[in-house]
Amino acid sequence: TRNTHTERAVIDVSTGSEGTTDSAPTRVLHNAWSKAAIDANMGLKLHSACKICKYNKLYMDGRASGGNADGIGGSRKGIPFFCEDTFAKVETEKHQQDEATNFARFSFSPTPKNNHNLLGAVQLPQMVPLILCAIGQRFEGPGGQAYVLESIKQWRLFHPASTSTIYIVLDAEVLESSEAVKALVASEQAEGTIKVFDPKALWTSDWRAYFKVFYIQGYMHPGGDRSTGNKHFNQHVSERFFAIEAVMRKENLNHIIHMENDIMTYDSLLPTVHAAIKCGHEMATTVIDKKGVIPSVLYVKNADAMRHFNVYLNEFLSCGLDFGKSIQHGYANDMTYLKNYYQLYGSTYLGLLPSWLHEEGEVCTAGELTKHSTPKEPFPLFDVASFGQWYSFAVARNKTTPPEHIRNAMKGRYLDATPPPQLQWRAYGRSAEDSALVCAEDKLVPWWKGRRLLSLHIHAKNLNRFRSLGDTHYARR
Repeated sequence: TRNTHTERAVIDVSTGSEGTTDSAPTRVLHNAWSKAAIDANMGLKLHSACKICKYNKLYMDGRASGGNADGIGGSRKGIPFFCEDTFAKVETEKHQQDEATNFARFSFSPTPKNNHNLLGAVQLPQMVPLILCAIGQRFEGPGGQAYVLESIKQWRLFHPASTSTIYIVLDAEVLESSEAVKALVASEQAEGTIKVFDPKALWTSDWRAYFKVFYIQGYMHPGGDRSTGNKHFNQHVSERFFAIEAVMRKENLNHIIHMENDIMTYDSLLPTVHAAIKCGHEMATTVIDKKGVIPSVLYVKNADAMRHFNVYLNEFLSCGLDFGKSIQHGYANDMTYLKNYYQLYGSTYLGLLPSWLHEEGEVCTAGELTKHSTPKEPFPLFDVASFGQWYSFAVARNKTTPPEHIRNAMKGRYLDATPPPQLQWRAYGRSAEDSALVCAEDKLVPWWKGRRLLSLHIHAKNLNRFRSLGDTHYARR
């Protein structure tokens, strides 16, 4: 188990370097994301806001009495750990050290230091467990999540049953009422390659605590306005992390991939899992700009890694809405909570998957994904939102460009997908020379600026227009 309150990923400030997998020193590199985190100084910011923390006693009293069996987290004083005097003392000392050395108290180096010595003993998995969460009874129609069925079918094109079991958290009422869900589950269950869990059967003490401390800071209501949209969306987008942990514990899973339900994948993500392991990350995901994480694709090492974040989230929420507003202006949700978590704990706890055209060496997983390619190829990209937003909304309106608000949203992101160049669709598994010659039986995969895209985040929810196989793909018409 892990001590939630005292562990930090700290670089060796005496040398300003860290070990790699072969223990050779390497220069500490920072990029736009890590620099923004340094400037945020989240540890002291959290503690300074504690004067307005109105923590939920029902939740925190349970933590003070050691309410959880494994003892991870919890505050001896019955207050959030970042409000403790000892936390403030450590944070102040680290901040003073950082100011003196110009190094962050955490590292964004290619390999987090506290993990690299263990890598030689790690056995890389040959399976990629996928966990999906379609929590809530709103499944069909506007604001529903029925498009997850398209995501599953696409996943299977590159992850056959022999390499991936799918675990989906889905309300029992949906499974009973949706014929489409029944049909897909039946076909997968015939091979024993899908397992379905009703969230109510998975509830843990931490998950129940989340229900007590959760509040809405900025309404999100997909599928309509405040009265007709999915009113529970705010709750569900963060609730899924407790579901992921519960499934991992129940099934004894390690090294999993979680995806949001509107993701289409275009290659096996087993190399991505291997890359995250070699880089020493507890979790790894994608970021869109300095304002937040979009966990469209999320690697999780084990259940304890997921719980480390869940405990932080509950203690953050336990301080109440005014506290939350003092930390994050405007909307707060899963994206900002993960951002704040990274700003507090660093790249050991939340590393990056390649999602923009950063410099070589700034993102460990990017380097690992192309380390052994011959000839050396550019690192592939995960789509956080840019490509999926531009093309899915353009296709939805039968035009070459999306609505103006989507075009404007591209500005200021780490990756601006505004053409030119256009997204290209090539035949999967062919050489670069002939992959543009597409036959009907070829699987189509996206390329951009000579790079493979491993995923697209289809925000318009028209996932069928981006299938690798079949005649519904917009590029085949």
